[in-house]
Amino acid sequence: MERDENYFNAADQPEKQPIEYLQGGRILIGCEGSAGSLAYVASRIGVEAFAYASDYPHEVDLLDGIREIEEVAERDDLNDSEKAAVLGSNAVRFFDL
Repeated sequence: MERDENYFNAADQPEKQPIEYLQGGRILIGCEGSAGSLAYVASRIGVEAFAYASDYPHEVDLLDGIREIEEVAERDDLNDSEKAAVLGSNAVRFFDL
């Protein structure tokens, strides 16, 4: 995203750097446990921007939903607090629940 700044006219430049938008708490990125780059991207911008995404019951049934949640819980490249953030606390914060 930072490389794309040369595609904008000077007057059309965003007010902030892309990472500032991602870390600002107003963007929530849906992810699945099988997303191989999740830990890397979370380490770059912070895990607070990510939440487990599901279209349940639209695209997955209950068993598939459980399996997808378990994929996040079983990752060895996220610590327990990062997993908890992705699986719930980020959504609670974002939606002010």
